Amino acid sequence: MTLADLRELSADLAFIGCDGLTLEVGLTTPHMLLAEVGAAMAARARRVVAVADATKLGNAGFTPIVGIDAVHVLVTDERADPALVADLRRRGLEVLVV
Repeated sequence: MTLADLRELSADLAFIGCDGLTLEVGLTTPHMLLAEVGAAMAARARRVVAVADATKLGNAGFTPIVGIDAVHVLVTDERADPALVADLRRRGLEVLVV
């Protein structure tokens, strides 16, 4: 029911949390239903904001949510690996370290 409802919506921003974020796979989670909901939200939004602390960066989870190219902004913390942050910025992502 949630997925059907999301397909009828549109949004300027979608904030999506994840359990893992890599350049190769993108955002991931171990939960298949959460991945489907996150993907549906991202598909209906003009901009996607990923929220992931440093412990999530560089780790790939079981189920992909969206590829890294679908993400416009990453919000993370000051412990984020500077090399990965630089790689994400080179790919065009805005990275906010808070």
